[in-house]
Amino acid sequence: MAFIESQVADLYAEKVRKKKPLVDLVPRASRFWKWFGKVAEVEVTANNDLRIPVRVGGGAAMSYTNLDTGRVGRGGAPGFKRMLSAPRAFKVVSEISLAGIKHTDSSEKAVEDAFAYALADHTRVMAAGFDSLILSKAGVFATVTTGTTGTTLTLSDVRHFAEGMPLVRYDPTFATQRTTTSGDDPRVEKVNRLTKQIEISEGWTGGNQATKDVIMLGGLSGETPAKMFSIYDFHENAATGTVGGLSRATYDQLRTARASAGSMLNVVHGYAAQYALATKRPEFDFKRDAVWIGSPGAFAGNALDVTQRQQIFFNVKQDTGTGARKPVDYSFDILSDGTFVGIPTMLSAHAADDRVDLLIKKNWGKQVTLPPQPYDFGGGKSLFPVISSVDQTPTFMLLFAHVAEFQVYDVDPGSEAYIDQIALPAGWSSLA
Repeated sequence: MAFIESQVADLYAEKVRKKKPLVDLVPRASRFWKWFGKVAEVEVTANNDLRIPVRVGGGAAMSYTNLDTGRVGRGGAPGFKRMLSAPRAFKVVSEISLAGIKHTDSSEKAVEDAFAYALADHTRVMAAGFDSLILSKAGVFATVTTGTTGTTLTLSDVRHFAEGMPLVRYDPTFATQRTTTSGDDPRVEKVNRLTKQIEISEGWTGGNQATKDVIMLGGLSGETPAKMFSIYDFHENAATGTVGGLSRATYDQLRTARASAGSMLNVVHGYAAQYALATKRPEFDFKRDAVWIGSPGAFAGNALDVTQRQQIFFNVKQDTGTGARKPVDYSFDILSDGTFVGIPTMLSAHAADDRVDLLIKKNWGKQVTLPPQPYDFGGGKSLFPVISSVDQTPTFMLLFAHVAEFQVYDVDPGSEAYIDQIALPAGWSSLA
């Protein structure tokens, strides 16, 4: 009988891809983590409230006068209040068996070092979590639309969720935390971005669980849990609520300029141009100091809205410095960062699809009380065994973690702006 390929296939040498550096294997981390580290003022403090002086009114007095017979009169002075920024602690935890470490710790044994990859993945997970938190109002990742009990939930949005993420669930007022039988935070086991459903390891039980409950990152507890601030927490036009302990009703300087697109596509460019001009101040160079932040979906309809773009193109002129004036092209490429009404943009899949926010870089800061670092439980050791629940002896499953503690703040939300209620173009599906 002749040899045929199926009979000799087991003699073939294995073809394994060449080892790649970890930086090529780990998905891109959060852009905002890097952005805040570069452009924001970083305050390193102890674990206590950072007091931030915020101008809320007042100023020197200017008036007409008569230089012959006039009087100097009384002067004025700026008014300041203290905004409070309190740090929030975070952790990223992984487990790996001794066999998983030993069987992949060299190129002769494996294509990639599993332990080294897991360590590098901690950076990605923490950075992606920061990205979600900075772009989720009041720390809410989604609201429940169907599935009040059980392990399958349909949500308003799934862009912030990832497999393995622990979650907590509250009623819409944050007064009541839903509980589980085990007492642990359920973990995400599957995310369906088409149906906006997640599957979790354990359902919440008891209480009056209802739709419109909110889902948040795990680790929170108690009534009205303390959360990390977000862009959307500072960017609020309503004369209600507080920011950093200061009331917007009392200090309207904390209210951010807002325009509603009214679920229309063709007005956003006009509003953006108006607000770019309305909020422009002499101390800001908008091309250098400002940035629009939004999702590709929020900009998509306006990138495709050729009529409105041409209208602005032909009606807005820019001085060339030679006496001539030329039209300014305010087109926008939704596949990459660019400019929107002449101001740089940053795209994030974690940003809301129905709004874009105008930030002044100099306004933002980051309070760091504990930079991201491995958890050391003594003697420089960062790996420790999981203890068996059977006989309380160490197992061969090893645990390691990274921890961090920080907060962000905006010292002048009143100088910024946002446009909300933006419609997505027909056929656009945000899979986040």
